[in-house]
Amino acid sequence: MLAVDVKNIKKTFTSKQDTVEAVKDVSFQVEQGEIFGLLGPNGAGKSTTILMLTTLLSICLLYTSDAADDSLRVDLGG
Repeated sequence: MLAVDVKNIKKTFTSKQDTVEAVKDVSFQVEQGEIFGLLGPNGAGKSTTILMLTTLLSICLLYTSDAADDSLRVDLGG
């Protein structure tokens, strides 16, 4: 049974001078009881991904499953 199912999440930060894609199309699944970790170099988006999953940071784009539509796209506007 899946405990976490993440598909194509994205987060972009915009300043007056630049736009940075902190997380781009990240997808993964974690089974119930599975030990899971995010590995990557500094600036890879690990902390941003965790903040989005814990709802401490808004997700720009989220794909989710729905009984009526298997590929429901939700724009959360962050």
